[in-house]
Amino acid sequence: MFRYFFIVVALTASLVGCATQDEITLTAYKTLETSAITYDTVMTVASDMHSQGKLQDADWEKLKDAALVYYEAYQVAVSGLLAYIQASEGLSSPDAMERRGNLKALVDKMTADLQELLKAAIALGVDVKEVRHE
Repeated sequence: MFRYFFIVVALTASLVGCATQDEITLTAYKTLETSAITYDTVMTVASDMHSQGKLQDADWEKLKDAALVYYEAYQVAVSGLLAYIQASEGLSSPDAMERRGNLKALVDKMTADLQELLKAAIALGVDVKEVRHE
């Protein structure tokens, strides 16, 4: 599980430090994609554990609550990325730095919420040993 935590952290490199709109967009996209894969993996394993009786109903509900917080932040970040792409005619526009900062804030919030989901999953004993993304 910690492996996925570090992958997410590694992919959240500062968007502000990127030089071009394409780099900013790509970094945000990769971060969102990795977080979605991590979320799906954690929730699939947790669902299986719940079905097998290894995760109690109360714990499953706690995890679903944490997942909902993450998922909402993810949706907002995806919308923010789309708005950033649509509005980014040129990085030299007066509000380019503000738009970049807004996108970074959305992705950072989503990442923090994913980290909270992972902490909750670890605390509840959800164990993801090996993931195969096909």
